[in-house]
Amino acid sequence: MTTHKKIRVSIEMRKVLKVIGRKGESYDAVIRRLVVSWMTWNAHPDSEVMKELLGMEEEVT
Repeated sequence: MTTHKKIRVSIEMRKVLKVIGRKGESYDAVIRRLVVSWMTWNAHPDSEVMKELLGMEEEVT
């Protein structure tokens, strides 16, 4: 059985998570999804998802 510890966040962070999150998604789920995305990005620095999340633009050569 897996247990999850609730993540405590400030009121300001809740506002940010509400904007980032999907309808009906808990704050914990949003944070976990962002952590997984970040870990994936570290493994794959060209990840389109992370570029979009970070607002990075592709370099034009």
